[in-house]
Amino acid sequence: MRQLQWIGLAMVLALTAIVYSEHFHGAFHIDDIHTIVNNAYIRDLSHVPQFFTDGTTSSSQPGNQTYRPILTTTLAIDYQLGGGTADTLAFHITSFVIFLCLGLCLFQLTRAVYSSADERHAGIVAAFATGWFMLHPVSAEAVCYIVQRGDVLAAFFVVLGMVLYISSPLSRKYGMYVIPVLLGILSKPIAVVFPLLLLTYILLFERKKAGAARAFPWSQIVIAMVAAIAAGLLVNAMTPDSYQPGGGDAWLYRFTQPYVLGFYFVEWFAPLWLAADHGWQVFESPFAVQALVGYLFIVAMAAAIFFAARRERTRPIAFGLAWYLIANLTTSWIALNEVATDHRMFFPNIGLAIAVSWAIYLLVDTLGHRFKAVKVAHYVAGGICAIGLLGYAYGAYERTLVWQTEESLWADAVAKEPQSERAHLDYGLALLRRKALPEAETQFAEILRRRPDYAIANLDMGIVKHEQGKDDESGQYLKHAVESGRESCPPCYYYYAMYLNQQGQVDEAISILYKAYALSSANVEGRELLMELLYKQHRVEELRKVTAAVLTVSPGDSRASYYQSLIANTPAATAMPATAESYLDLSGQAYRDGRYQDCIDNAQKALELKPDFAEGYNNLAAANNKLGRYDEAKQAALQALKLDPQSRFAQINLAAAERGLATGHK
Repeated sequence: MRQLQWIGLAMVLALTAIVYSEHFHGAFHIDDIHTIVNNAYIRDLSHVPQFFTDGTTSSSQPGNQTYRPILTTTLAIDYQLGGGTADTLAFHITSFVIFLCLGLCLFQLTRAVYSSADERHAGIVAAFATGWFMLHPVSAEAVCYIVQRGDVLAAFFVVLGMVLYISSPLSRKYGMYVIPVLLGILSKPIAVVFPLLLLTYILLFERKKAGAARAFPWSQIVIAMVAAIAAGLLVNAMTPDSYQPGGGDAWLYRFTQPYVLGFYFVEWFAPLWLAADHGWQVFESPFAVQALVGYLFIVAMAAAIFFAARRERTRPIAFGLAWYLIANLTTSWIALNEVATDHRMFFPNIGLAIAVSWAIYLLVDTLGHRFKAVKVAHYVAGGICAIGLLGYAYGAYERTLVWQTEESLWADAVAKEPQSERAHLDYGLALLRRKALPEAETQFAEILRRRPDYAIANLDMGIVKHEQGKDDESGQYLKHAVESGRESCPPCYYYYAMYLNQQGQVDEAISILYKAYALSSANVEGRELLMELLYKQHRVEELRKVTAAVLTVSPGDSRASYYQSLIANTPAATAMPATAESYLDLSGQAYRDGRYQDCIDNAQKALELKPDFAEGYNNLAAANNKLGRYDEAKQAALQALKLDPQSRFAQINLAAAERGLATGHK
């Protein structure tokens, strides 16, 4: 039986390699664009220390900037190994190797859990459970989607922590089992639930070993709890204020999640509705019919865990189901933009693999003993399960093909979820790339019919109109994109600046690009166009400052080095007078460098040239907050809101100032 389990595991890993053999050159998708393709910070490994001190390095999109330094570091390494982003091979190899390592650790964890209930067949059932997880189509949603390596890393480190705790007395004694968990939390915060998983394991499988109450391993749980809380607080503190998780009404989002968890549960058995985006909305009321169905699902799961935990032989089922609920806690509590996303199932599905596989084994074994044909039952069930795994493997293979290109991914999503705005948006972009302009316009028009102020849809429609030669319409859409997107859409500024430049409005284009650069210094396209236009306009002194700032972010940036060499011997006298926008840029760079007084000085110079410059007051507020000058910060934030009532940055700065004042009064 021992040899059979290793043969089974080897077959599972080999079949996994076959299933994913076609995915290694799959395209970048969705969040890959702003975290990898357009993120200047991952282009140089010298930024790795900065990943751990500055969350803005994680993305070129301010609203998506989070603190995941381990994930960002692995992406930067892949960028170097692969020679850039022309090919995705290096990125996919790394994700797949981590996935295989997770499979090996999952086998060890599952075998240990099953051995506590029945040692006879624990190994072979563990191989089956591992295979079901590895070959499940849902796993492809995380493995093929490069930036969702965060899910794979977090799951791997949590399972590794559990394995170390279970199998290594030395690790227990010195608390070494929390080390991989800390790495997991710094990859993606979903790993913060580790202490609850550990507590569940101890209560179910080690309570008897503990004996008297004084022998219960409270210290080991406390170590895990303190480490997870500390890491979670660090992630929260280091996440930039610009981050916008979205999600609308937080409580309605939470009331919606039980139904979503029920949907995920069904997809474990019948993964027929997998899509890159479901486009679901939160329920309008906590008493909606679907919400009530979700509550019943949670009650049923809790009852199943309670009854399974009462018998030693069924405790692996209780552990797996508890894992499923616990692993969903973070994404169910924090209101996110997407109500339901398939890659979120990856980590929780480990629990379902453990629970359902063991439930099948117990059913087969019970029927075999009842009909006095145990071996026959096992062989027949083994054959059926093998066929079932092949079926899931085929489904996973098909999903890897869907993830090959943007067009295949979003055509699939539109077909399955026609109500999804993101599906129409990204399918339209894919069509636009191959110049299928009428078809692309149809997709964007469908979105704008529902949401006229959707910034990205306006941006893409503007690009379509430009490709069609309708420049007046293009400019209207691009301007509306900037007005709608405000602080959350640097690409909107870039494309509008391109339009203005083509119309001969170069100074206005440069002004727009300064705003884009202030929003995100990591956005490659915007800063390259800014340098180009500054050079063409002979604004030498401004170009010197911009190239120096770019080379601070990306020391190897060839474009910045090129422009710097061109103007190396150009006298400063040829430079045009500084603008409010250029001072704002200097102010923003000073803030990012931690030079808060310089930030204030440059913001004040910008306001001298342009008194109604809301962004200048925003910088004053942010820097004064950092210096603890909360009265000045509040006044500046209020002035920014007076000039721009919709400014999210001003709202954030005002809230920070008021918190500082309240704390000071206490």
